[in-house]
Amino acid sequence: MTKALRPRFCADVMLGSLAKWLRILGFDVFYSNSIDDENLLRISRAEGRTLLTRDTGLAKRAKAAAGLVFVEGDHLQEQLASVNAKVPLQCDPALYFSRCPVCNALLIDAPREEMEGRVPAFVFNTTKAFKVCPGCDRVYWRGSHLVKAMQRLQNVLDQAQIPASKRRSAPSCRKQNGSSAAKSP
Repeated sequence: MTKALRPRFCADVMLGSLAKWLRILGFDVFYSNSIDDENLLRISRAEGRTLLTRDTGLAKRAKAAAGLVFVEGDHLQEQLASVNAKVPLQCDPALYFSRCPVCNALLIDAPREEMEGRVPAFVFNTTKAFKVCPGCDRVYWRGSHLVKAMQRLQNVLDQAQIPASKRRSAPSCRKQNGSSAAKSP
């Protein structure tokens, strides 16, 4: 029996927060806040991605294409529920925090010794495992905020009525770009 492929998405410029949270859930989401509608449609079709939009004009132009979701709601949980109603989201906790929420690249393990000087000294001294984004070079690690991020994620999934299997520990979710700390997802 072959495993069903996870959906891949293209999100329009109105759905940046949704794109980020789908990435946090481990979904492959193309998003750019500077792309025009025609190029977004082209990428969606060429890569076989489901187009997520709140733009009625874009939805009309894309109507002929398979894989269109007109996203309803102003809040994240409403938007996730809207997507889930049309494209069932199989949330796998093993994939949470596996993609960069900023650029969508898959995170890779990074040798701890290479992180010295790239993360705060306290983090380096107290953290054993790091991930790095090959796309934008941000560094991620399990931070003390992980519990809070996982609680927010669980609340959003519950409100959107999206089931998730038993929780496992997430790979990492704290990020660092260069030498200055960045806000966690």
